[in-house]
Amino acid sequence: MILIPLLLALPQEVGHTRSRLETQGRLDSWAAEDMDGNGLVDLILADVGEGQRALRVHLQNVASRFSPVPDMNIQVPQGVTSWAVGNFRKDEGQEGLEFIFFARDGAFVRTQTGRLERLTRATMLLDIPSDKLLPRWTVVEDLDGDGLDEVVLVTWEGFEILSPDGVLRGSIPLSLDEPRSPAAEVMVLGVGRPKMTSEELSDLFVPDDGLGVIEPPPLLHAEVRLPKPFLVEVNGDKKLDLSWYRDGKINLHFQNGEGQFSPQPDRVLELPPVEGFDNERLDWVGLGGGSADDLLLVRSRSAGFLSGDWQTWVWFDAGQKPRLGDPEGIWKLDAGWVQPWVEDMDGDGFQDLALSGWHLDVGLAGRRGASVRHELTTYPSLGGRGLDRRAAFKHERNYGVGDLEAFSLVPAVVPDLDGDGKGDLLESTAQGHLESRRILGLGKKMNPSSDISFEIPLGVLGSMVEVLDLNSDGVGDIMVRGFSSWDLFLTDMR
Repeated sequence: MILIPLLLALPQEVGHTRSRLETQGRLDSWAAEDMDGNGLVDLILADVGEGQRALRVHLQNVASRFSPVPDMNIQVPQGVTSWAVGNFRKDEGQEGLEFIFFARDGAFVRTQTGRLERLTRATMLLDIPSDKLLPRWTVVEDLDGDGLDEVVLVTWEGFEILSPDGVLRGSIPLSLDEPRSPAAEVMVLGVGRPKMTSEELSDLFVPDDGLGVIEPPPLLHAEVRLPKPFLVEVNGDKKLDLSWYRDGKINLHFQNGEGQFSPQPDRVLELPPVEGFDNERLDWVGLGGGSADDLLLVRSRSAGFLSGDWQTWVWFDAGQKPRLGDPEGIWKLDAGWVQPWVEDMDGDGFQDLALSGWHLDVGLAGRRGASVRHELTTYPSLGGRGLDRRAAFKHERNYGVGDLEAFSLVPAVVPDLDGDGKGDLLESTAQGHLESRRILGLGKKMNPSSDISFEIPLGVLGSMVEVLDLNSDGVGDIMVRGFSSWDLFLTDMR
C-alpha cells in the first residue's frame, strides 16, 4: 500500500490510499459490489488469459484497502458466454451476493457455496462462448423492493424478465434482424456496438444441459442483432420499467402493480427525424428534477473527427407523455466529437449538463504540429425548473500530439473528490497525470478554480479512469484501469 499526499489548496485535508490489483491475463470486464455483505464495496475482475477465464474477487477491509491477492478465485466453465452479479438467494446466515453464469441454453445461479443451480432454460442470443472474452451482463435490478434482484435475458425470441426463483415476470417477443456472418452482435445505441467475434469452429465449446457437458459445435453460425434492454423509471410511479430502442422508436413497458410486464409496449415514443443528422447517443438521465427519468439524445452531422454539427436534445419526464413533442431545449456545439455529462456540479441537489467537445487541428507540420483541444461547456440547472440555455462557463485544454507521453481517458465532470459537496473537473495531462479542479460558485456563477486541487502521477498510456465512492464516505474514489490492472486511489479524509 502507498499513501499519496495530495497537493491541496488546504493542505492535509485529503489524501489517497493506493491499492494496485493485477490480473494474470487481460482484464476483460469488472464490477464493484458488496460481495460479502459487510457494507463495503468489493471488486470483481474478469481475468482472461491463455486457456483460462476466472473471476477474481478482491474484498475491501475496514482500512479502505484491497488485498493485491484475490480473496476468491472462481474458475468460469468453458460453456459460459457471460456473467452477472447480484442478490439472487436469501439463505439463512449468509450475507453477500451470487453470480449468474449465462450459457447457450439458459442461465445458472452460482451460490456462495459454489453450487450451480439452473435459473431458467432458454435459447440465449449470445450462444457461442469464447476463451478470449468474458463480458458482464448488467441488466440486473431489484424490481419489487424485496432485496432480491431480477434479471432481463435476451433470447432468440426476445426479452424475458425473471425473478431470482425463475418465475417469469414478462416475455417480450422481438424479431431478429437479418442474419449476418460471422459474428453475434448486440446493438447498444450510444455505447457503441460491442461485438462477439466468432473463433475457429474447432475452438468453440457449446454446452448441453449441464455446464460441463460438451457437444459438437454447429457447422454454421451467423451474426444477428437485438436491441439492448434498459431498466429505468419512466412513468413516475417509482417502479422500474423496461425500455428498448429500434428504428427510431423508444418502446416502453411499464411494470404493473403485480410486478409484471406486458408483451406489447405500453407506450411508443418516436424520435423526431432531422435530415442529415445521425443519432449518436440515447440515454435516460435525471435532469429535470421530477419523479420520472428524462431523455437525452445526441445527434451529429459530422465531417469526420475534424469538425461537425452536434446537437444535444433533452425531454423532461418523456415517458409520461403520449408523444415526445418539442424538447426542453437543444444545445448545439461544433466539434469533432461530443460527450455529455450529467452531474450535480454546484452541490444544489439538481443535476447539471456539461458537454465535452473534442477538436483535432492537423496543422501544417504533420504529427508534430497537430493538436487536440478539449472544450467543456456547462449548463446549470434552474432549480428543477429546467436547464439554462446559456453556458455557465467554458473550460479549454490543448494537447500537442507530438508532446503526448501518455494519456488517460477521463470523465470530465465527476462526483465530489475533495469533500466540499460539489462536483469536480478531472483532466489528463500530456504526461498522463490526473489533475482535479474544484468548481466554485452556484448556478450561473459556476466556474472552475484556477488552482489545481491535486495531481496524481500515472504515466500510463491508454488507461481508463472511473470514479466511484468505494469506501462509502460520500467522496469519490479514483479507479484507473489498465490492460491487466486496476490502480485504486481511495480518498482519505483527514
